[in-house]
Amino acid sequence: MNANLPLRPDLEGEAPYGAPEIDVPVRLNVNENPYPPSAAVIESIATAVAQAAQGLNRYPERDFPRLRAALADYLEAESGAHLTPEQIWAANGSNEVMLHVLQAFGGPGRTCLSFTPTYSMYPEYARDTLTDYATRPRRKDFTLDTDAAVAAIKELRPAVVILASPNNPTGTALPLEDIRRILEAARGHGPMLGAEIGSPARASDCVVVIDEAYAEFRRPGVPSALELVGSDNPHLAVTRTMSKAFGAAGLRLGYLAADRALVDALRVVRLPYHLSAVTQAAALAGEKSRFRQLAAESGREGTLGAELQRAAELARGAFDDLARFLTQDLSPAAREADAVGRERYQRASREFLGARIDLDETYEWGVESLARITAEQEAIAREIAGPGATIADAIAVLNADPANQLHGTGALREWMQRTADEAVAALDGKYFTLDPRVRTIEGMIAPSATGGIYYTGPSADFSRPGRMWWSVPEGVTEFTTWQEKTTVHHEGVPGHHLQIGQAVAQGESLNRWRSLVCWVSGHGEGWALYAERLMDEFGFLNPGERLGMLDGQRLRATRVVLDLGIHLGKPAFDRYGGGIWDHDKCWQLLRDNVAMEENQLRFELHRYLSWAGQAPSYRIGQRIWEQIRDDAARRAGQEFDLRDFHDRALAVGSLPLDVLREVLAG
Repeated sequence: MNANLPLRPDLEGEAPYGAPEIDVPVRLNVNENPYPPSAAVIESIATAVAQAAQGLNRYPERDFPRLRAALADYLEAESGAHLTPEQIWAANGSNEVMLHVLQAFGGPGRTCLSFTPTYSMYPEYARDTLTDYATRPRRKDFTLDTDAAVAAIKELRPAVVILASPNNPTGTALPLEDIRRILEAARGHGPMLGAEIGSPARASDCVVVIDEAYAEFRRPGVPSALELVGSDNPHLAVTRTMSKAFGAAGLRLGYLAADRALVDALRVVRLPYHLSAVTQAAALAGEKSRFRQLAAESGREGTLGAELQRAAELARGAFDDLARFLTQDLSPAAREADAVGRERYQRASREFLGARIDLDETYEWGVESLARITAEQEAIAREIAGPGATIADAIAVLNADPANQLHGTGALREWMQRTADEAVAALDGKYFTLDPRVRTIEGMIAPSATGGIYYTGPSADFSRPGRMWWSVPEGVTEFTTWQEKTTVHHEGVPGHHLQIGQAVAQGESLNRWRSLVCWVSGHGEGWALYAERLMDEFGFLNPGERLGMLDGQRLRATRVVLDLGIHLGKPAFDRYGGGIWDHDKCWQLLRDNVAMEENQLRFELHRYLSWAGQAPSYRIGQRIWEQIRDDAARRAGQEFDLRDFHDRALAVGSLPLDVLREVLAG
């Protein structure tokens, strides 16, 4: 007897998805990764799933914050995208992610637009959500005809546009400029809201989905659409998957990055507890934990090894808790305004400097200082690269010179060590009187890969010497000495190493707090910048190295303008549109003055917005150090001895700068 079921008319005659499941080593018909996860990852998954199984009597985390945070971290490492966990969504494969998108934004009377040839599942997503599906052809070379795409969006007013990049099956990647054009066309050309329910009509923005299932396989230098995700493009979503590059198709974990409002809309249509505890555990199992790595690399076994592993897990859990607190508790209570205001800023500035300054005068000095340093750089650029040359021209000349290049971390470490040792030999007895124990410093390659450079002081008995650490990002093997020599002077000699090492050497006259622990940012970082300039005064820098030193000084001057400007509500420069400094104007100021990668610049800006008064303490601290030296020179006249000044200044350890001024004046 034939069933007489009330099947939807549009499903009559439709067959279920049916890619052949062929028992062969490599199944190209579904683009499976032929390589399984590594043995270590498999072991980690097995352990994680076993642990998760103990709690299978309970429902899984509904909004899986830890997984979202881990995915955000991965996307930052993979594509440089700075995303919060609230901007990430995940589901059972990209299929379900796409369904969530069309459930939220598609539906009867609405259209999903794509461009063929492309992934065959897009029309099925549309069919299953009762969304009309429309296509337009790509060019013969499979690139997107952006003009035709813009015209189609304006004609059809689709609710959703889906574009695969790299495209499946052609492998064609979308340039960011094409995506920007699509996003702009999508503004105001989505469905007419209200008209569907008989209310006054208003235009909406079409949701643009960039399907980056194969993003990890894109050619070097090809950017990801993740660079465009955020409040500037609230109608953009970028989808990823663990099926392909991770070799985890069986895991069924797809995810999406978008503005928080778009993600929140998807949370409305998802089924409760749609992502199982087992899936979440397995996805996180291969998560790279630096704490686990350090414990594993220690080489310790037995009781000590077990203790290290337990400590690693405790540390990892603590950071997870911190992430949850920041995203779930603190973030909702955050202020809307970026500026902290004059009163709070005055207190913060005094805390970081240990000195009270005139904020308005300091801001004007910062503006003048930035202009002066820029002019210095431009003059040196012409000296290096010829008349009319720009700073960029000079950098190109310096980078092309083999004499300025280091190849490999071994060469970098050797160069760091040699540069620091040469500085010690040249300065001791002439400009400083060093404790013999301070003459030893070690250049080190850090076990992390964050890109940071830092210094750790010696132990109280100098059994462990002071060390400069260079945290080299994964894959970076080339370094330029012209740019980094001043970094050795900053972190090493005569910077932090002499400052901190000499304080530790005063252990008999300074208490342990003063000699080993106390750190006033304006004193410490101000001294390090003072030390950079000092080496220029002493003639240790060639023109290229001087350009590199000024590059760092320009960054610190920019911080003064930006930090005081935004938090005090100062007028922005006319070239940025006037008004008062805000996030976008500060971003332009940074881009114009600081030669960093975009993701690093984003970090810098967020640091200034959230940590008022700290970043300017470097350059303002340098200014106060120079003022203190100039005051001492005026008082002493012909009797002024720079070595004696340095010896007295470093013998007292880290102090608030107003206190240091008083001590050296006495």
